[in-house]
Amino acid sequence: MREEAQEVISQSIKNLKDRLKKTGLENEELAARATKLLAEAEKEKSIAAKTRAEANALEFENIVKKLYLLIEAHRAMSENKVDGFLEVLKELSGQ
Repeated sequence: MREEAQEVISQSIKNLKDRLKKTGLENEELAARATKLLAEAEKEKSIAAKTRAEANALEFENIVKKLYLLIEAHRAMSENKVDGFLEVLKELSGQ
């Protein structure tokens, strides 16, 4: 009976050790997945920042063009020179 009890205890300890090893492996897998997800999130954050910077640059470029157009329109109206204004329009349209 004593040997059977010791065998049961030994098997229980072995079973617990095996489960703890498995839990450790599961924790490592979870940690690896979490690290991967964090890296992906950082990458997406960087891409979003780059996209936002590019959009801001385009917006600034458009504002500069509009300001240039307004200045030239004002100049053309004040000097009665429509030809100069038309040239600015052609320039801005890429023709």
